[in-house]
Amino acid sequence: MPTATCCPSCKGDLVEIGSDESQRLDVVPVQYRVIVTRRPKLACRACHGVVLQHAAPERLIKGGLPTERLVSRM
Repeated sequence: MPTATCCPSCKGDLVEIGSDESQRLDVVPVQYRVIVTRRPKLACRACHGVVLQHAAPERLIKGGLPTERLVSRM
């Protein structure tokens, strides 16, 4: 807001008639997090060697750690 409160020509009071707005793009520092996927193993007590487990979710890079969101921000 301008520091002057009166008209430079007639010295009358100034009143607000509107405003201009501008925008800037900023970035918040990246926050890393570890996403843990838990896949329980299930076994039958009566049957020897029977172990069941859901398949692991697909990864963007086979055997890699980055998620799709991490790669898209690079």
